[in-house]
Amino acid sequence: MIRTRLSVMMFLEFFIWGAWLPLIFAYLPERGFSSAEQSWILNTFAIASFVGMFFSNQFADRNFAAEKFLAVSHLIGGLAFLGLYWATNFWSFFALMMVHCLFYVPTISITNSIAFANVEDAQRDFGPIRLWGTIGWIAAAWPYIFFPERTNMFFFTGVASIALAVFSLFLPHTPPKPAAPGEGSFAWLKAVKYLQVLSIFVLFVVTFVDTAVHQCYFIWTETFLQKIGVAKNYTGTVMSIGQVAEIGTMAVLGMVLKRLGWRTTMIVGILGHFVRFGLFAFVPLQWLAISINVVHGVCYAFFFATVYIFVDEFLPKDVRTSAQGLFNVMILGLGPFVGNLIWPAIGEQTAPAVVEAQVAFDQGSPSVKLSGFVRNSASGADKVEIFEELPPPSPGGKADQRLVLEAPLGPEGKLEATLPDIAAGDHTFFIKTLRRGGLLGDQPSTVNLPLKVPAEAPKAEVKAVGKDFDFQTLFLYPALTALVAAILLAVAFHPPAQGTPETTKAPPAH
Repeated sequence: MIRTRLSVMMFLEFFIWGAWLPLIFAYLPERGFSSAEQSWILNTFAIASFVGMFFSNQFADRNFAAEKFLAVSHLIGGLAFLGLYWATNFWSFFALMMVHCLFYVPTISITNSIAFANVEDAQRDFGPIRLWGTIGWIAAAWPYIFFPERTNMFFFTGVASIALAVFSLFLPHTPPKPAAPGEGSFAWLKAVKYLQVLSIFVLFVVTFVDTAVHQCYFIWTETFLQKIGVAKNYTGTVMSIGQVAEIGTMAVLGMVLKRLGWRTTMIVGILGHFVRFGLFAFVPLQWLAISINVVHGVCYAFFFATVYIFVDEFLPKDVRTSAQGLFNVMILGLGPFVGNLIWPAIGEQTAPAVVEAQVAFDQGSPSVKLSGFVRNSASGADKVEIFEELPPPSPGGKADQRLVLEAPLGPEGKLEATLPDIAAGDHTFFIKTLRRGGLLGDQPSTVNLPLKVPAEAPKAEVKAVGKDFDFQTLFLYPALTALVAAILLAVAFHPPAQGTPETTKAPPAH
């Protein structure tokens, strides 16, 4: 059955992505990569979306059967990801990650095109097929319950990619679409011309803004959840609530589109970001922050999936793959690329506490010197309490904390303190104080400082830097940005009526 094969294709496609993306953020610093190196590795995905627009999707449009393109891409990408296990330095890791992304990213739009080409009614059939991609993303987290080492992501991702390469050979044949007589051979050029249509251009701009806002969720939510008391080993599970909700949302997407129409459905999807980030900012209650993740499914299905369906519905058949790739440049490329730059920068600007811990051997035995600032406006909070995490009394038990020192704060929250006679080994220190917290009053502010103390004086400095972030201010930016995007879509996006795809008319010549 064709729909079953298309569903399996979507399951494996997003299993591949979900098997490594949630883990890579914590894995890269563990490997010792610098912050700049981490940024370059993470942005291979965005870079690949730009390259895919001008090369890979061109082959799929004009010169290559889509299912064969999928098979070749996943074979090469899977082998590259397996090779990451043995990558020993930044350049080898970066090169292999780039190869994987260059071949994987275009397959996201290719799988969409294969699905659209082999269903009778895109609005009715695409949602249920695409939701199997979401199920695949969720399923990718389960193997780590039994094989928790992060390095297993290279095996799971690589094997799933090679499995999809083989399975692609059994997908429905989706032939290339040669250029019509008199047309240029570059499908992406024709797709770009459709940005002259006002509704397509407005949707293109809003897609960029919404994608940049969406990236803030991935960058800061895990840190925020830990900040409000969610245990580190549960943050991934909490964030997956959004993917679970996405299943139900995708299942009803066709019905919602028919009842609300293109514009209203997309506006609801964008406003999901406004609601979620607004609650994160002003009502940071743990139960609410956990439950509000259900809107992640609304944000994805009602906007991003709807955009893909709209493009397939209202652009000519011979450029649909390239048009999907054009929007992928925003959804997977420029939006996340800009988001990766601006949201960490805004987070740094909103940090009310920055503390450096440095190991010293002034008296022969190691001590830890703390310096930095802990700004707060809570009444009476003119000091900080410094705790150390103690190992659990038994394997699998809960770690405890002991108070090490109370240190006064100087002018403008300046902190200077010394912790003498620290034993060699791995330590985790917590600097705690109070900070005014908006609607909920004074809130605890905690700086986490993991530090490895050597037994003897090292040749190089040993230090660590910890920060706390003002999430109320930080999340206010994406919330307001999403609201502006929704207003722009409401005012300037005027899709054609059903059955009259005006955007398929040739754009005016210049």
